[in-house]
Amino acid sequence: MPYDNLKLLTQIIAKPNEKKANFDKLDEMIRTQIPLYNDIPDFEALYSDLMIGSDKFKHCILYEDLIGKNIVALGGMLSSGKTSFLNTFNSDQILADDIDPETSVPTYIVYKDKHKVSAVNIFENVIELETQDVIKISHGIGEMAEHMVPNVTLGHMLESVLIQSPNHNYIHTAFLDTTGYVKPYSSYYTAKTDELFLRSQLNSSDFVLWFVSAEAELITQSDLDVIKSLRSQIPLLIIVNKADTKSNEQLVEICENIKLSLDSKGINYIDVLTFSSLKPKAYDSNKIRHYMDRWDNRIYLSDFAKHLKVLFKAGCDFYSDNLDESSAKELKSLQNEFFTEINKIADSVGLYVTKPDQIDLIQNPFLVVSKYKQNKKIRTNPKIADLLAQELFDTKQWSQQEGGSEYTTKIISMINELTSCEEY
Repeated sequence: MPYDNLKLLTQIIAKPNEKKANFDKLDEMIRTQIPLYNDIPDFEALYSDLMIGSDKFKHCILYEDLIGKNIVALGGMLSSGKTSFLNTFNSDQILADDIDPETSVPTYIVYKDKHKVSAVNIFENVIELETQDVIKISHGIGEMAEHMVPNVTLGHMLESVLIQSPNHNYIHTAFLDTTGYVKPYSSYYTAKTDELFLRSQLNSSDFVLWFVSAEAELITQSDLDVIKSLRSQIPLLIIVNKADTKSNEQLVEICENIKLSLDSKGINYIDVLTFSSLKPKAYDSNKIRHYMDRWDNRIYLSDFAKHLKVLFKAGCDFYSDNLDESSAKELKSLQNEFFTEINKIADSVGLYVTKPDQIDLIQNPFLVVSKYKQNKKIRTNPKIADLLAQELFDTKQWSQQEGGSEYTTKIISMINELTSCEEY
């Protein structure tokens, strides 16, 4: 046993002889060169999107099994039941439920026909682990040795873990079990339980399940603050977990109060549903699976290249409008250098990244569809409006699916206007 523990420790702290991908130049451009152009309008928001896209790009490079996957992140405070939900929802007790907050590690779960565990350590080295190693990393290796020694936890040496499992029910979706968060004054506070760290994880995902313990009977102001700070276009589903601790009448009241709190903050959400790991087929589990099935069938759309194009185009337009052709030229050169570096990294794992000149930024979707109808001499059947209402607008689900909230609003407005007339 001591030998196995020592072997695990050696694996985790190993530095790579040669990195799978070298992100040094990319990081240098993101952190030192691009911020020099911070006088661009809305730079903070554009730069935030760039950072989020960059993090997701790195994860896909280091974990090839994340390529093309929609990521569903599980968020919430510590002890809100995220991990136990994931274990019972997937029928796969591979994660440690009672993970020490100081040693927990962000964990991805994807479908694969055979079990396999990988991890990225603090040196950006991808290492392979055994299934039982996940438990050791969470709970420590000292207490498992024959001769009791001070418990040594290893989670702080890992950036993330990837678990491939045949018991994961969604082929096109990856779950991300986040570390949860606590306030800085908590005794459990670490860099990985910080709100900013959690926010980065959630913002780089495609969907968010946010967990609230039924035992708390409400959603906290801290939860609301974190949720409010997330990108508004990410579909958000609230899960009231540990539902078995309350009566049905109490659960209805709790859900209604949470909805009122979310509405008062202007937070977009799909629904507030209940779940219990002790009764995984009861409560609103069928509704949760319904959403998961829909998300799993959604075509993955990478927006990393688009965010880059938006930032660089906004900058070039800004400097051109202000007759600062020198800055516009420098930024254009930086864009080419940036995309060249991205493509070099992507090529190393066979990942295709759209080039800047291949990205079209739709400015007015109404004109696009209107022109198409004119050219094809299409008449709008009034029944289409009813069909759209039934299939697309019956829930908040669709309005949060693609693109930003402003773009989605334009799409909905466009369809409503087009279907309000018999012909164009």
